[in-house]
Amino acid sequence: MKNYYELLGITSDADRETIKRAYRQLARKYHPDAQPDDPHALDYFKQINEAYQTLINTERRAHYDLALREYQQSMAYSAASASSQQSNTTLYKTQSANLKPDNTHKFVRYTFLGLLFTLLLIFAQAILVSIIENDASARRRVPNPSTQKVIITPTFTPSGPATTREQVMPFDPIMLENVTVSCQVDLLALQQSCDEVDAIEFIRIPENGKAVLQINMQNYGQILLQLEYLGIPENWTFNLGGSPKNDGTNDISSIENDAQLSFFGRDLLIYSNAQNEHTQLARIPNLLDEKDAKIILHIAHQQVTWYTETSSERLASRYWLDLASTNTMVYIGLNRTIIQPTTRNGNGLAYITIWLLP
Repeated sequence: MKNYYELLGITSDADRETIKRAYRQLARKYHPDAQPDDPHALDYFKQINEAYQTLINTERRAHYDLALREYQQSMAYSAASASSQQSNTTLYKTQSANLKPDNTHKFVRYTFLGLLFTLLLIFAQAILVSIIENDASARRRVPNPSTQKVIITPTFTPSGPATTREQVMPFDPIMLENVTVSCQVDLLALQQSCDEVDAIEFIRIPENGKAVLQINMQNYGQILLQLEYLGIPENWTFNLGGSPKNDGTNDISSIENDAQLSFFGRDLLIYSNAQNEHTQLARIPNLLDEKDAKIILHIAHQQVTWYTETSSERLASRYWLDLASTNTMVYIGLNRTIIQPTTRNGNGLAYITIWLLP
């Protein structure tokens, strides 16, 4: 829509005299006779005349002003909408550009991945350290394994209640590092050093290849024994239990804590106490299966462990010796099993070493 006010060069509130004066000036200037060389002069003159005829008439000017305002408002709204749309388009393009993975975003992403990988390494290292510490702790609690192969001896079915048998690690000499109480009995030379230990007393001194010892466990909780054999025994050689008659003849009293352990020939026999009617808890055949065998016994509260060159096992039973009781006495019967009494050179037990542990 043409703006007649702008065409005449006047404001929208110009009066009639101002409109006439502006029209006369422009008409003289752009009249076709005054501009014979301008091909657009006639067209411009017609527009000036049209503007004058509209604005000089009060009624026509009022209708024109209303139409002009509506036109200007619609144009302003269109311009505002176009501007808003252009702004949104610009913002979208800007945001889209910002979302593109430029070098900065790549750096942040790689930095995050690096931190995540570092945390995973730290977590894995912590788990590994924990496993190593637990393993080291377990090694401190359990004797270190030797290079000897551990072989389970023939299995058995415990006849006594609450009895278990399990494989253990081979004997570790570290158990003897802080032991100060020990002695030895030599059944070949009929000599011994146990008289020097206050807790050990001979009921039968070594003679004719036999001896019986009494051990007072009041200040001790464990006994460690090393038995050394010459040849292969053919009779009973060792008997340990809670009865003063525990000399290998099986003529034991019926006191509550008189469980016993015996070597008869090559076999190890373990019996419960009187509470379980001296039931055989275990018989391990051929434990002394080699000539000149050496075996270590670990006697503790309600359990016994044996170590040989090929076997390391523990048996536990509530019907075995109760070393937790006060004034507990343990009796050991020894027998050389002399085949030729006059020369004392038969096969059997030769030496026994005793250690007392807290």
